[in-house]
Amino acid sequence: MKYYVVVLAAILMTVTLAGCGENYTEDAPTADPVAQTEYAGDSDTSTTDDPGDTEAEDTGDTDDADDTGDTGDAGDTDDADDADDTGDTGDTGDTGDTGDADDADDAGEDGTESETPAPTGDADGTDEVESIEYPPIIQWYIDTKCDDVGRARWDEKWAEFTDERRSEIVEYYEREYGDEYQAYLNGEDYVDPKTKFGSVEAIAALGGKEATVQKNKNECLVFIFDGEKNHGNPYDVTWDYGKDYNSYVAAVDWSLVFDADYYKAAFPMLAVQYHNDDALLLKHFQTVGVHEGRQGSKDFNVAAYMDNCDESLRKAFGDNYECYYMYYLLHQDTESGVKTTGSYKKQLTQELTYMQAKELEEVNKYRTRANVETVEFDSEMAALANYRAYMDCTEGWDEHDGMYHMADTGELYDYMDALYIDAYCENKCTVGHYAGRESVFDAALNYYSSKGHYETMTDPEFGYVGCSNFYVSDVDYNWSGKYDVDVITFDTYADVVTTAYHTK
Repeated sequence: MKYYVVVLAAILMTVTLAGCGENYTEDAPTADPVAQTEYAGDSDTSTTDDPGDTEAEDTGDTDDADDTGDTGDAGDTDDADDADDTGDTGDTGDTGDTGDADDADDAGEDGTESETPAPTGDADGTDEVESIEYPPIIQWYIDTKCDDVGRARWDEKWAEFTDERRSEIVEYYEREYGDEYQAYLNGEDYVDPKTKFGSVEAIAALGGKEATVQKNKNECLVFIFDGEKNHGNPYDVTWDYGKDYNSYVAAVDWSLVFDADYYKAAFPMLAVQYHNDDALLLKHFQTVGVHEGRQGSKDFNVAAYMDNCDESLRKAFGDNYECYYMYYLLHQDTESGVKTTGSYKKQLTQELTYMQAKELEEVNKYRTRANVETVEFDSEMAALANYRAYMDCTEGWDEHDGMYHMADTGELYDYMDALYIDAYCENKCTVGHYAGRESVFDAALNYYSSKGHYETMTDPEFGYVGCSNFYVSDVDYNWSGKYDVDVITFDTYADVVTTAYHTK
């Protein structure tokens, strides 16, 4: 077992920090299908399984020569002479209409197209429109969702459908609107399941969101001595996924899937980084931990749950692991009996902050230029890098004094043993942060400019790396008194690792 020391002694210039992450924009919500198209007056944009929307019987098909309702449709202005249109035959109650002298085929018209089907003349010369009795759900739909034109189209077409076709249409509307209709019958307000808290649709909408620290490097600064800026966590960045996500975090019983002692044993360097603070480790699990598919207790592994849950959940959630946790916790009445244990990894993916992703990209760029294989990011190695940055800030250690101290006490070797590391090295970069102005630095670029650091960064012996975020200290270094504070970052390297994510 060995470790290496590389020192970057030069005072580095201050670099102004600017936000350059793109804003996350959610996809626009799907438009209400009722607002897009209505049955019996719709266009071909409606769903294919709408029984009132087949090609042969689409009531909105304005250019179908065989459509029996064409001329009664207010939108069918060019089909006045359609020989097959039943609305074009002479109407017995309209033979004295003086406005139709030029139209030999339209004895019942007054020179303009009718907005609604022409009424049938009674024996006494008066006109009455026959009342149509619809099934209850269809009547409710017409009354609540159709305008006058839509109602006229329903009246026109319903009489033409066979009993079998009517049954198909009723089944369709019961399937599509049954819950809303039932709420109407019960005198209750209807809540669309797509927005109903805890529904599959609402939980699926939580999936795939980026945290603020993944979109903007300004958020990757850890102000360890400023409780307001660090949100009560001096050890790590804040993984914020937004108000909607936070409302779910607050609504569930996390004890069903989280045990602090188990979490610390499964992720030993994360426990070191968080100074074994159970409350902060729970917060880590609730946010980035579940997004990474981390196992938080011996009784719940999300990969096992995914293998055994209903297929509809897998279709809805995909690989958005956070959604499975939320659904499981909110639906214990149906999910508590699902098998959630087995031989699975304890971490399924890794989430990097904006600065970690950028640093990894730059490191591998220089390794590629040097014809050296790229390194893999490991979140436990990153936890060690974050811990090193935090400790150097709080202890005021110069250069690599912290590494010497940890080696002398045996602490460093304990960490190497925990991760099954044989060879370890680290690069450290200190950036000026003066007059209270935040500044971060492209660490890899400076390592490229320093022979010792560059050799470490491109050493073919190392296959894994952990990149820290930027830790802001209020402790002045002896050799940098002109700065108010310093910003410190680390890259930690290992030849091999065995961790929850990188298992043998």
